Amino acid sequence: MGKELKNAEQYKAVNQSLGNFRRATRAEIKTAYEELEALGKSIGDIGKVSGVLNVVGVGIDVGIGVAENMENDAPASRIASDVLVDVGVSGLEIGVTTGVSTILSSAITGTAAGTAVPGIGNLVGLVVGLIGGIWLTYKVDIQEDDEGKTIRDKIKDEVYSWFMEG
Repeated sequence: MGKELKNAEQYKAVNQSLGNFRRATRAEIKTAYEELEALGKSIGDIGKVSGVLNVVGVGIDVGIGVAENMENDAPASRIASDVLVDVGVSGLEIGVTTGVSTILSSAITGTAAGTAVPGIGNLVGLVVGLIGGIWLTYKVDIQEDDEGKTIRDKIKDEVYSWFMEG
């Protein structure tokens, strides 16, 4: 009888330990989930600010282009065509970067991970968007060909030639 009682007490102690472990683990998971959810909301707020900064950036880009054209005594048709290109190319850069980062962050995190661990999808999207935006800006606005022209310069020249023909 003593051995049975000892086994029953050990069984009860193990069950209590497992119950405590499950409760503690559940609480830790809930806390981690809440912290990741808060991180996701913070990153979402950064995305909203980023949208405003994108619009401001396009405005600055257009303003700089107009100032440079006026400094070089460019005709009004050149200024107008360059404004169209600056707005269009900058908008396209923003759209492509946002789209690519959204698609990649969704693909990388997967629907289940994004639901189970909020914030990771937003974080991946932020990083991918940042890297993609830097790469796209380099390709469109900085990298020059053998003639010393960027892709944006070439587009501006082409649009201006359409203005002059039309």
